[in-house]
Amino acid sequence: MDNWKRSLQVLGLIVLGVFAVGTVQAQSNLVRNGYFESWTNGLPDHWHFETTTAQESGEVLRGSFSLAQMARINRMWQVVEVEGGKHYTISYHYYDTDADAAGGLYAYWLKGEEKLGDDAEFLRPEALSEVSEEWQEFKVSLAAPPEADGLHLEVRTHGIGGGEGQVYYDDFSVEQFEPITDGGHETFNHMELTGNTYVDGTFLGQDGSEWAFVQCRGLDAFDGRAIMLGRSRDPQAYVESGVIPDGIGVISFEYMQNFSTDVNLQLMVNGQVVATVATDDQEGEVLHSGEVEVHAPGEVVIKFMSRYNSSGQVVIDNVVWTDYDESLAPVVAEVSSLADLREAAPDEETIFVLDDEVIVSWRLALENRYFVQDETAGVVLWDKNGVLEEDYAMGDGISGLRGRLIESDHMLYWVPLECPGGASSQGNEQVPLQLSLQELATSETEYQSRLAEVQDVYFSTKGGVFTEGECYVLTDGEAEINFCVAFAGSDYIGTPIPEGDLKIKGLVISGENGPVFTARSLEDIRISDSPRAFAVVFTVVDDSETLKQVQMAGDMTNWDFVSMLEDPAHNWSVTLNIPPGSYAWNAAGSDGSGSSFWMMPDSHLNITVDQDGSTTGDNSYVYMVVGESAIDLSVVKVYPNPAGTHLFVESPAPIEQIRVMNTANQVIYTNSQVNSDVYELNVGRFAPGIYMVQVETLTGMALEKVQVETP
Repeated sequence: MDNWKRSLQVLGLIVLGVFAVGTVQAQSNLVRNGYFESWTNGLPDHWHFETTTAQESGEVLRGSFSLAQMARINRMWQVVEVEGGKHYTISYHYYDTDADAAGGLYAYWLKGEEKLGDDAEFLRPEALSEVSEEWQEFKVSLAAPPEADGLHLEVRTHGIGGGEGQVYYDDFSVEQFEPITDGGHETFNHMELTGNTYVDGTFLGQDGSEWAFVQCRGLDAFDGRAIMLGRSRDPQAYVESGVIPDGIGVISFEYMQNFSTDVNLQLMVNGQVVATVATDDQEGEVLHSGEVEVHAPGEVVIKFMSRYNSSGQVVIDNVVWTDYDESLAPVVAEVSSLADLREAAPDEETIFVLDDEVIVSWRLALENRYFVQDETAGVVLWDKNGVLEEDYAMGDGISGLRGRLIESDHMLYWVPLECPGGASSQGNEQVPLQLSLQELATSETEYQSRLAEVQDVYFSTKGGVFTEGECYVLTDGEAEINFCVAFAGSDYIGTPIPEGDLKIKGLVISGENGPVFTARSLEDIRISDSPRAFAVVFTVVDDSETLKQVQMAGDMTNWDFVSMLEDPAHNWSVTLNIPPGSYAWNAAGSDGSGSSFWMMPDSHLNITVDQDGSTTGDNSYVYMVVGESAIDLSVVKVYPNPAGTHLFVESPAPIEQIRVMNTANQVIYTNSQVNSDVYELNVGRFAPGIYMVQVETLTGMALEKVQVETP
């Protein structure tokens, strides 16, 4: 994705004093031999000692050597020249592996040889090093007192409980830097340490306002003190600033997942979510928020709060912001509809505002994306910054959106800058545009991100199942478009690709090779209400020239009889409008005496109508032999119809044989030893459906269609 944020360099260290923090211009290290690479007679050059020291080559942070200081007579120091009023970062690394020893900084500013008492809590902290498996860093940034001309840089190693252990030291540094002069910062160094207890309280922020916190802990973390929000607290944990009077331009901060549960942290300005950061199994890793553009004038309150009370404990530190600057604030453009929004070119410097309501037509929760539309157009709302704290559902209305436009992978995205609040309406009907494939294929930009519906279309692919990420040609016989399984986890993945005419609702998206249509779910793919039908002629050629009446029946007529018409050449035909599919059919004939018979009593013909209207199979039958005489259908009684469990057959002549055939003309029941004019048939064993009952007597044959229903 395009990185449309401007870069902000932030001093990532503990920052103390009353100056603002921002872009840093680092100078060279003012400590001589700060890396302990130069030694004379067993002592590091330029350092003074009242201690037992040793040159160390095994446990080293930088270069070839470090210094091991024993915990007896335990001082080592060096005087560094500084300029009064300038800003300095003081740092060193230590490796404490011995419970019998602990070290710490014992430094002070100098005026000539006079010791100045400024910044005692930071230059001579009470806390000492603790045993750790890794090198640790001490770092502090301070403004030298105006009268200062030197810094007495000293560390002391103390014996614990009378022990004689040692601490390793390396990488001493004092560097001057120039901070920015606007904005503010908060490093939580004025917050009291609370141990393992979550408490409520206040402290004086470095911006001059009173900060308040609920169910938080003050702890040593990162590069000094920090604050940690509790998890599953009642009330829910948060920390917020007092009123910052000059507004905010851009803000950033550092954060860390402190335990095993992932973090989901929201940054709010004046109660409005402006950014959300999260972790993914990154316990103990210090992360940076990046630059969050707020550009809020006037009085501002900053607040940090987990999105969910069950989110993991999060440590926050080094919050930095710039003052509001109207000249740097983005242009705000109001639009009256999504169509107006789409007409605007993607512009990283412009915020587009739409007060009217848009409706959610689909939500991709894992990607923080919503397809939204109004009556004029559609767009993808991409919550890439995690500011939408509401979980909008399909059919929800959202009003008052504001954000930037970006274009990526041929799609237009609207990136919100803040959450507009809960749904402005719910349960809105999602009426799709009724479009042809030709319109979709030639006007993708106009319909991009819209919910549309196409009718009487079919997949040119025969067989198989839908596969995630695959595309299939969808056509209506004239135009075609790629139907792609674009959404991971769609419920139709793995289901058979349907055949026949369909109506499909879906979303229009743009791909590298043009427009793409995709269904949201299996519910969007349906059999067409009015599938296309093609004229098919069925013919019976009467070579016997004896037929007086011909009727046909089959799958396409639900096995109802349809009369056929005779031409002068004794050919009987009928034209039926049939949708694409496979069908079976048969014909019944009469010699004019009122009786009729199946021309194919033990079989049937098959025909397939393809999607383009072409046919395969047989739609013509040649009758060459005169059938046996048949009884009058009107005197044979078959009842009840529809039948439940039993069917009765009555005939004026003794019944010799009863046969039952399904619509595929398969004989599923026969009895050739009836010898009665009344017969009771148990049809409860048959599946519900249409059946043909063939009755044979000494005088002829009769056919009757029967509906069997569930008893």
